[in-house]
Amino acid sequence: MQTPSKRVPSKDIAQVKKEIGGGRPVTGKCFGAVANMVFQVGEEPVATLGDTIKKVAHRDTGLTLVPQVRVDLGADAEEHEATLTRLQLAQFFGERANR
Repeated sequence: MQTPSKRVPSKDIAQVKKEIGGGRPVTGKCFGAVANMVFQVGEEPVATLGDTIKKVAHRDTGLTLVPQVRVDLGADAEEHEATLTRLQLAQFFGERANR
């Protein structure tokens, strides 16, 4: 059974960036078994991303991942579409409330 995906709140990302002194977060989705975990990212990542994921996962959890990094330009699209829809609704109802 696959667990539902959870989006990392942007405030958490901003806090971690602050703690580590900057950097550019990689966003997207991950799924699959540990032996064949897929990381779908929305833009071309650095060439070492797979190795970095593997090292950090092992360091922090003891797990040995076999990451597959794939570029999917739509990996974050549904999140962006949902945000845009919420903004459009807020603007619409805000304008209606002011009338």
